This record gives sequence, C-alpha cells and structure tokens, in this order.
Amino acid sequence: MRKESLLKCPAGQAKFLVAAAGLAAVGMALTACQPHGSAGGNVSVSVSAMAQPASVAPVCSTTNLQVSFGQPTGTGIARQHQVRVTLLNRGHSTCRMNGYPGMDLVGDGGDIRLPVPRAAASHAAVSLPPGRGASFTLTYVLETGQQVQGELGAWGPDHIVITAPDATTQQTLTWTLGPVDRSSVRPGLGTSLSPVGEDAS
Repeated sequence: MRKESLLKCPAGQAKFLVAAAGLAAVGMALTACQPHGSAGGNVSVSVSAMAQPASVAPVCSTTNLQVSFGQPTGTGIARQHQVRVTLLNRGHSTCRMNGYPGMDLVGDGGDIRLPVPRAAASHAAVSLPPGRGASFTLTYVLETGQQVQGELGAWGPDHIVITAPDATTQQTLTWTLGPVDRSSVRPGLGTSLSPVGEDAS
C-alpha cells in the first residue's frame, strides 16, 4: 500500500516519483528539491511512501504449547520406530516457528542427557493461531533385549526435554516409548528429529 504526497521544487527540475519507506522518502525528496542554479517558479514533486508492514508474530513459547505424541510405527529397519509429535498453540495469540525443535533424552536419574540429532530436510515458517498445531517426526532406535539386560542397558530415557524452534523456554515430559539405544543417538546412526511443519490433521 502506498501513500502519495506532493512537494514543490524549483523550476527546471522535472516531476519525479520517489518510492521509499516513511521519512526516508521525504529526505530524498527534499534533497532533490535543492536549487541547482536555476531560477523560476515551482513544479510539483510526487513522493510515494510505502506503508509500514504488518507486525510479525512472536516466536512460539514452549510453555504455551501442548505437546502430544502419536502412535509409534516401525520404519522397516530393525528396532527403529517413528512417532509424530504435535505442538499445539494454547496461547491467546498467534505465534510462529521455523526449523527444528530441540529434544534431549534424559535418563539414569538425570546423569545422562543426550541431544537428539537433526535429520537434514528443508523447512519453512509456520504460523500458529490459537488452537492450531505444528508437528515433527521423531525417529528412534530401541535397545535389544541383550542391551536391556546388560550392564549399560535400560538407562532410559526416563524423561525428555523439548524446546520449540528458536524458543528459550522448555518442557519436561515423561518418556513412555521404551528404552532407546544410546549408541543410536548420534548423527546418522538411527535416532533423529525432523523440522516442524504445519499439522495437517
């Protein structure tokens, strides 16, 4: 949207259009209107100023999100599963998110905390009005029976800590999907997160 106004310039200068935002346009027009040795009357100069863009919604705070897990499904790879995690905006205003959430798997009474790696994928900004959600996919590998019975087995996780994309607040949730193979929580070894996308459900 543009707002146009007229300024007066010395004769000999042509009428021209200056397109800029707010006061910058006025400054450009006034500079253009300085005399350059010519005399005479005035001509009109049209200044076109761009309207200010609408305000951008703030980043979603994790504390204003309801986190829920879908039904896990197998991927076809031994012991590997996927589950969709939904982040529902329970706040009173629209917020936005873009990119990857943070997730730490926490076990062994809090002594072990493993950040889940990111799976490379394209992503785009998602706008969440109140009551709308975005989701991401968690892929994870469960321990074998031998690992669970072994000395280093059955570490957990007991809890997960989730951080919404670009947020600084977190939520801690109980983990109920089984013992995760610790060795898989490394880039390229089976456990990973996807970026958030608009929830189609």
